[in-house]
Amino acid sequence: MNNIDLTLKEIFTSTSLTKSQKVLHAEKMLTEQLDIETTHPELYFKLAVVVLEEPEVDFLQSIECMEKILTYDKTNIEAAIYLSWLQYLNRGYVNASTLTVLDKLLANVEMDSLSLSLIYLAKSWSDEIDEKQYHLFLKKSVESNDTYVDNFLELANFYRNRGESDKEKSFIRKALKNVEKIYLVDESFDIATVKPYLGDCFKGMIDVPTNYVPTYHTLKKESILRTVLASNAVKSMLERLTDSDQWEVLL
Repeated sequence: MNNIDLTLKEIFTSTSLTKSQKVLHAEKMLTEQLDIETTHPELYFKLAVVVLEEPEVDFLQSIECMEKILTYDKTNIEAAIYLSWLQYLNRGYVNASTLTVLDKLLANVEMDSLSLSLIYLAKSWSDEIDEKQYHLFLKKSVESNDTYVDNFLELANFYRNRGESDKEKSFIRKALKNVEKIYLVDESFDIATVKPYLGDCFKGMIDVPTNYVPTYHTLKKESILRTVLASNAVKSMLERLTDSDQWEVLL
């Protein structure tokens, strides 16, 4: 695996390849290796992340990678979580067969609090549940683990849609407490405006990398847990706090 990682680093840090060529080279290399090591979960995760890079953004292939892992390892919690997120981003819901996998994991597999929280969040993405069940799964998610951002933001949005601005603001603040890093994508972003809301886990502002090796660890932080956010996303969260305050004044 070290050789695979070195090759991926050489590909993605190359200054002679375009972004499209980098993705295609990495995809080809990983696919060929999977023809040899057909049940290697780490390789499937690497491929699933690589094919999500622009300009490819192949959700279907990424989904297939996680489905293949689960055909021979039905207790792979991380594959089930990633599959759920991929389906939700691609289709807007988690399909019934994946929900069955999640339920079996909850019933039969001992897991850490973060995985438990993410599975409850994934169950809230079903298109076959009512508002009461949706709310219940979101509450179970934050009760199981309160160290990441996205479950708090989804619960905040739930209360926003119900017009409960106090609860919305409370969960936005809790989400901001869990932000670890902020990518500076907006030059007008003022860190001073968000500092009062940030917790002890905040490590500071970072620039968006130009040459980087895509990994599941990074994707999970930025897109599933969302403990690493872009400055424009943070600005939107702050605007919701301000907008709610202004709305209350008008009332």
